[in-house]
Amino acid sequence: MKNFSVFNFIKSANLFFILCILVLQIIGLLSLYSVAVDEIFLFHKQLIWILLSWCVFFFIYSVNTSIIAKSLWFLFILNLLALIGVYFFGKEIYSAKRWLDFGFFYYQPSETLKLILLLMVAKKISQRPFGQIFNFIELLKLIIFIAIPVLIVLLQPDLGTAGIILLMIASLILFNGLEKKTLIGCLIVFMISIPIAWKSILKPYQKARITSFIKPLEDSQGTGYNVIQSKIAIGSGQILGKGWKQGTQNKLQFLPERHTDFIFSVLSEEYGFVGSSLTLLFFFLILFFTFNLARQTRDRLNCYFCLSAGFFLLWHVILNLAMTMGLFPVVGIPLPLLSYGGSHTITTMAFFGLIAGICKNKDLFQ
Repeated sequence: MKNFSVFNFIKSANLFFILCILVLQIIGLLSLYSVAVDEIFLFHKQLIWILLSWCVFFFIYSVNTSIIAKSLWFLFILNLLALIGVYFFGKEIYSAKRWLDFGFFYYQPSETLKLILLLMVAKKISQRPFGQIFNFIELLKLIIFIAIPVLIVLLQPDLGTAGIILLMIASLILFNGLEKKTLIGCLIVFMISIPIAWKSILKPYQKARITSFIKPLEDSQGTGYNVIQSKIAIGSGQILGKGWKQGTQNKLQFLPERHTDFIFSVLSEEYGFVGSSLTLLFFFLILFFTFNLARQTRDRLNCYFCLSAGFFLLWHVILNLAMTMGLFPVVGIPLPLLSYGGSHTITTMAFFGLIAGICKNKDLFQ
């Protein structure tokens, strides 16, 4: 990192962007500390993950995006091998085998796959002539490319991660443009695949989550319990909340998975509508900054890298909030910068390091 200084970093990476990230991480740590009163090690582990994620942030910030683009195939093969390794040596938690156990930490390859696969698709799209939209053959080639890693994730089983990867990639493809007849064909195939997936692919517990999403009160003590308790927590926070560490749904442990999937419910109960709205404002500011950066850059690779980071954050926030409010089935989507989890924290900060690195290339802007 040649001639690096804190002042030069802040100036080039944009102080506004860095402050938004720090504020959200502090909010996440405060909420996690409130959750982890009886399991304080979760707070300490997340603090370590955040410090490590800033190391990843600075490393990616210091590397030119062209070098990152050249390294993607190598990283993709490593990630694919890790995914295959999960199948044979993975740690099983809650009937799902998604983690590699290294003793002092669990690594979830499907999280880093989001970063690598999304950037690879972004690179492929950026190499296309400007204004050239996807036809059926080109789209089919791209689908074949992403099919193997996504199918491996589905087999873990991890429907949520596989689904959000496809959603983020679809967002990039639609941004680039798609032939009308190809788009209509994709919609028809999607509609046909729904009943097939229901009968042949989805496991019983995954079907139960979908049915409980439609009718949560039919099994209020079973599959509908998580969402019901989450909605109670969000609603009971009212305008100003009950105060830090004063949330009854949290303290009495009615709220499940409150350190991961439902961290926003904890935040809403303790800080109310005002606190949760301010939190969402910081997410919005990061998204605005990221998409505006994509608009300003003249380099197509950097543009699509920015869009990748933006769609990553956008869909994670939307789906996590929708889950907590009962507007989407519970599929295990974490809330970036707030939810507990090492692999996701590092993946998120890697995306942000990429954005900060693009910021410093002032010559690439209009």
